[in-house]
Amino acid sequence: DASCDWSSDVCSSDLKNKLMWALIIILGLLAIFAYVVLYNGGVVLKKTTSTEVLSKLKVIQFKGGQFELTQKNVDELSSLYFAKPISKGNVTIKGANIEIKNNELLIKAPITYKKFNLLLTSNGKLNFTNGRITYDADNFKIGMLTLPKKLVMSQILKLNNKSISVQDNLIKINPSIFPFEITSLKTYNNKIFVTVATPSIKKSFDEIMKMSAAEIDKQLATVKRSEEHTSE
Repeated sequence: DASCDWSSDVCSSDLKNKLMWALIIILGLLAIFAYVVLYNGGVVLKKTTSTEVLSKLKVIQFKGGQFELTQKNVDELSSLYFAKPISKGNVTIKGANIEIKNNELLIKAPITYKKFNLLLTSNGKLNFTNGRITYDADNFKIGMLTLPKKLVMSQILKLNNKSISVQDNLIKINPSIFPFEITSLKTYNNKIFVTVATPSIKKSFDEIMKMSAAEIDKQLATVKRSEEHTSE
């Protein structure tokens, strides 16, 4: 109030009250923002020691044809890939829960950014277009805070990773990272159905089954190292 004498006890008290309420509102907004960003939904990473999916992959690698990835298989692949946390700069990805839900992927990945534990989530469709697997994201979130899609895409582009590219708001995966040629991929009945081209050089079924899980792990590790190398 312009007519108020701020040297008086009444006006001074009024000013203090206004400042106090302003501070309470600011702290409240900061607390809400922190809750929204730091919210992790109590996510617990699914870890499995099952390697059933490796048998599927090693047979299809030499035989070709169609195979399906169930939720159990997806969990196995995630556990294998994120056997150890993956770090890039200030960000560490501890792992990822990938759920096939309503024929889409729901990804929940606990991450650490400068000692802050956060939850990155995304929901979207997995497709196969022009020889590449594509991920068409409906959204990206940190905690409960929705991130601008363009911001996330621009950050992916900055990785300069030859295995992953961004085009037309789609995340595209280079098929060369797989040990076989994928010709189609569809998601229905909450399963991922993949068709692989028949190799030009075939091995007998006995030879295929002689491949150990350790050999398959070695191939996956090679692919993973290649991805990490190209992203540096």
